[in-house]
Amino acid sequence: MFSSRTARTLALATALGVAVPAAGASAATLTGVDTSNRLLTFSSSSPKKIAKTTAISGLTAGDRIVGLDRRPANSSLYAIGSSSTIYRVDITTGKATVVGSGPLATKLFGTGFGWDFNPTVDRIRLTSNFTQNLRLHPDTGAVAATDKSLNYATGDANAGKVATVVGSAYTNNVMGATTTQLLNIDSTTDSLVLQDPPNDGGLKTIGTLGAGDVTNPVAFDISAAGEAFATLKVKRRVGTLLYRVNVTTGKATKIGRIGATGAPRTLVGLTVIG
Repeated sequence: MFSSRTARTLALATALGVAVPAAGASAATLTGVDTSNRLLTFSSSSPKKIAKTTAISGLTAGDRIVGLDRRPANSSLYAIGSSSTIYRVDITTGKATVVGSGPLATKLFGTGFGWDFNPTVDRIRLTSNFTQNLRLHPDTGAVAATDKSLNYATGDANAGKVATVVGSAYTNNVMGATTTQLLNIDSTTDSLVLQDPPNDGGLKTIGTLGAGDVTNPVAFDISAAGEAFATLKVKRRVGTLLYRVNVTTGKATKIGRIGATGAPRTLVGLTVIG
């Protein structure tokens, strides 16, 4: 059956000039945002080839995007700026529109952030490498809740260490989902962790990424089909590399560099759009 979601995916891909993989194909269409506030769209199978680059406009003066995600409820892109402002971003034109009346009442605290929609309640989860843990309303731009700081659970392999979460993604990333889990990437332990329960901030280590010494920025997302992708900045490497992440073991498998040789891109946000 040709679903409305399939139709939206085809429309997005057509507008962005990206081919839609045939049924059963493993390639996904990804959109990221780089350190220059540009949307970059590419296939997970060939991240060196950027299909489209779109400058984001309409941001508050001096603002820079530090997180990006697609909202399952309406397939629109939402971003968070360093000014603590939420934006809705037109994926075709790059036009950003402020959500709500301006910056969040609770300001961002950190230098690296996780940013992802909880598909079961249609709220945004914001995490940071300074243990921040917020729930945000995507329609009003309000802080729905300030949750407990991120911390490793008693008995965990990393118990006692300070959590430095720099990427977050929910599973079952589809509209109408009734269950979900929140996974994070920690750049100090170089590991994939489960945040359970999310509102309590408790972290449980799943496994090491095995990608090297991960530094900020990191971007992370899980597709509707359950594939997890991360762009990791690894010490002594230029730009960011795209990885496929095994959500059961934490193992990250390198796919390739973002952008062409000689023109590497550094991403601060990533979302699967098709």
